Amino acid sequence: MKLASIFAASCVLLAAMAQAKPVYNRGPTGPNGVKYVKGRQFDRIFQMVLENHDVWPVHADPWFGEFWKKDNHRLLGNYHAITHVSQPNYINMIAGSDFGDNLYNAVDGNPDAMSNIDILAGSDFPVTFPDSTKTIIDVLEEAGISWRAYAEGYPIRQGCDFDYLPGVPDFVWTEGNHTYTRRHFPFISFPSITSKQERCNNLFNSDQFFEDYKNGELPQYIYYVPNLENDMHDSNTTYGSLYIQKTWSKIFEEEYFNENALNILTFDESANFTLSDMNNQIYTTIWGSGVETKSTWDHIDWAYYNHTSLISTIEDNWTGKIGQLGTNDTFANVISVKQPWTN
Repeated sequence: MKLASIFAASCVLLAAMAQAKPVYNRGPTGPNGVKYVKGRQFDRIFQMVLENHDVWPVHADPWFGEFWKKDNHRLLGNYHAITHVSQPNYINMIAGSDFGDNLYNAVDGNPDAMSNIDILAGSDFPVTFPDSTKTIIDVLEEAGISWRAYAEGYPIRQGCDFDYLPGVPDFVWTEGNHTYTRRHFPFISFPSITSKQERCNNLFNSDQFFEDYKNGELPQYIYYVPNLENDMHDSNTTYGSLYIQKTWSKIFEEEYFNENALNILTFDESANFTLSDMNNQIYTTIWGSGVETKSTWDHIDWAYYNHTSLISTIEDNWTGKIGQLGTNDTFANVISVKQPWTN
């Protein structure tokens, strides 16, 4: 009887310990418990996009300068934005092309530049695309990959916000108004997304990210956009690094966030958004459990990457081939997660 009592007590204790475990330890599932689809290099991808800073001033900040040197972290030392200004770079991240909407075309007087007058006027008006334009969302859904995009200051909790229509400025700037701006949330510019309610339902105010994280239900594809102050558009690297340290440092190092995940911190473009900056190099770091850093050399990858590499990497990971959008994803280099190409 004594042994039976000890056994029963042990069972109760083990059950209590199991119940006390954080929810996020229950397994690789996304929203509503949907199981993850296994990938070739990773099972989840997280992308955070910051704003308008040259690569070396970012490295000079103590937090950014040290972040990529940690175990399982790597600097992509030859990563580049596509063009200027902001919006065409965000469009590239999910569609693999800027579709002619860029500062270079505008300055050159290219009639195919979709918003060249607006860009020359310095206003970045919203651009929309034909209903048939494909994005990374088409690739993800075909492969059964759960996805959500989150934006700080998004005017609604969930869905497609249509307050900012083509021809209307995407936000009204006032002193101290460092909020959401449509041009940094590219999903809302594509009718192939906004015309489908089930896709609109995957666009959220950023508060939902922290709920999903707390509940251990992060989707497999995560796109996160800070507001205009936190992303350093209306501030500086010191402010941005303090924001990350306060809001993200613990999450960025947490086991659940990193397990079988590829996490990417990048910028939309360099600070010199003129024709003199054709290089457009930007700070970009990847990290996660699959990023091997056995030596100092493993912490830097000198292979050429750009924003379209984000698409080709996803395509290669879950479908085994690139170029499914038929844009620049056809030839963009796939990011090597396990070891750097240039090792």
